[in-house]
Amino acid sequence: MNTRSLTALAVLTAAVVAAAIASNLLRSGGPAPNRAASDHPLFPQLEDRINDVEIVRIESGGRSVDIRRRDGRWIVESLDGYPAKFEDIKALLMGVAGLEIAERKTADPTRHARLGLEPPGDGRPSRLVSLGDGTGATVAAVIIGSDAGTGGQSLVYVRRADEDQTWLARGRVDAYPDPMRWVDASIVSIPRARVKTVTIAHADGERVTITRPDAAVADFTPQGLPEGMTPAAATQVNAIADGLSFLRMEGVRAARDQTPDPTTTVTTTFETFDGLIVEVRSWEVDGTIQAVLSARADRTEAPEASDEEPRAGVEAEELTERFDGWVYDLPKFAGDRLRRRLSDVAQPAETQESNPDKADDEPAAPWERPIGGD
Repeated sequence: MNTRSLTALAVLTAAVVAAAIASNLLRSGGPAPNRAASDHPLFPQLEDRINDVEIVRIESGGRSVDIRRRDGRWIVESLDGYPAKFEDIKALLMGVAGLEIAERKTADPTRHARLGLEPPGDGRPSRLVSLGDGTGATVAAVIIGSDAGTGGQSLVYVRRADEDQTWLARGRVDAYPDPMRWVDASIVSIPRARVKTVTIAHADGERVTITRPDAAVADFTPQGLPEGMTPAAATQVNAIADGLSFLRMEGVRAARDQTPDPTTTVTTTFETFDGLIVEVRSWEVDGTIQAVLSARADRTEAPEASDEEPRAGVEAEELTERFDGWVYDLPKFAGDRLRRRLSDVAQPAETQESNPDKADDEPAAPWERPIGGD
């Protein structure tokens, strides 16, 4: 046999071997060479069943979160049914449905850890995402492992939860076991520009009130200061009026039959120029400031009457629907700002005279900091 014949035989043999490999991959559910990735979803039937999913469970690092669809909306069960962000749930479901097999990897369980695909547990980075229907039956369950993306590609190691076979997949699944990642942490946002008066009533009878005559006046003035006291620096006083600007929570629970400690309870009331009134009742539990909010409209402050509901009335109804039935855990800086004392807004007259330009000790809120500042 001459050299040309040997070469032809070698090429033919290679082609047969390649065809056999491709055939085996197709029978086993893996991608054949040069086939489009879209032909090989990790869960071929999930896209058609996506609307059947009513339960999402995420486990990772010893933590877990359960999210359920109830009465047409998604809620976080471990947060007493607080509403989940629909767009984030949608992105999660579409992310799992969109995983596409790019390459077969190991089926040896002893090598799963190298790809971050061990069963979830303490200290392990793997994330188990389980999707169930209304009966509790599993629609799909996937373990998400290490990120393998390069050059702008979204690639991740995955395996079906009931299989040892692992895969390199195209796609992205953002799955977090922290319940707070699935809710809107914003409670309310009323900018200082709208605020007319803030009143802080403490349980011991002390009362702090700051106000301004109209929105064109930038600085608030403390009211009813004791004799010999004068207003503190304007920035320090004005900061109180920012109490509802981008107010966020660190935790939330249903407002069951709980009785706050009356000795630590403070009631802070914000009134706007257009007649909106928001009341924050806060108290301290083991170093955490908790709060309930309510809203109403002052018709006497509303603009001239018309056939339409005044803006403040509509806004009060929307806020009441959001606040009703919930207790929020506030960040410390936000809770402290809502519970200021007279000593925070006033100082002895001689102190002001000797330090007329004394700076405010309180850190500026992010939107108050100058561009390029520290």
